[in-house]
Amino acid sequence: IREFATVEFTDNEELSAVDALLIEHTPKECIIESDMSLNKDTLTQLLSRRSIPFSFQSKTMFVTTSLEQDLKRLLAISIQQYLSDLENAVAMRSLAGLVRHCSVLENDSMNGKCSLTRLELHEYMKPLDNNASRALNLFPSMLDPNSDSSLFGVLNKCKTAAGSRLLQHWIKQPLMSTSLINNRLDCVESLSAGSHSNESFRYLRYILQQFPEFLGCS
Repeated sequence: IREFATVEFTDNEELSAVDALLIEHTPKECIIESDMSLNKDTLTQLLSRRSIPFSFQSKTMFVTTSLEQDLKRLLAISIQQYLSDLENAVAMRSLAGLVRHCSVLENDSMNGKCSLTRLELHEYMKPLDNNASRALNLFPSMLDPNSDSSLFGVLNKCKTAAGSRLLQHWIKQPLMSTSLINNRLDCVESLSAGSHSNESFRYLRYILQQFPEFLGCS
């Protein structure tokens, strides 16, 4: 069974949820509608930072006119089981583009061998909106620029602008996975202890690789 996974969600201007999705699932390729205007530059910058190849496809690639009929042919069980998924218009446009881009319909061996599932963000919280951030005093405000009045101000001891941006991202969208949180804490402990990090650049590189976000930090 070949699985098509779709997801539809509301994101912020920085596309934090999209970034978390890229980190969690590390896609091999991304296709983008060429007529896309909203957040297009932000999206391409995210993909470049994560070293994910992407290409622009014409608007006709994402037309859903025949998608329901195509899915009836491809799915292993009745399409009636997926009616709630079909209501997600944006997700279905993406699925239509994927089916055409991968030439799935040209491969008869795929008929009746596919399934449709929802993709979930298990490891990260949904991005906090501006109102929630202000209510929790996560970041300094124009009315109170004092660094100690916000969580970001207290924690931001970063030496580079890239580090500050990464910390800001982590605060906006914290981890939910216990194992990943503990892994991150172990890495911080190894660095702060100093017993190994000064011995060799190789060991330091190994530690940093435990933070997937660092790999694309720029």
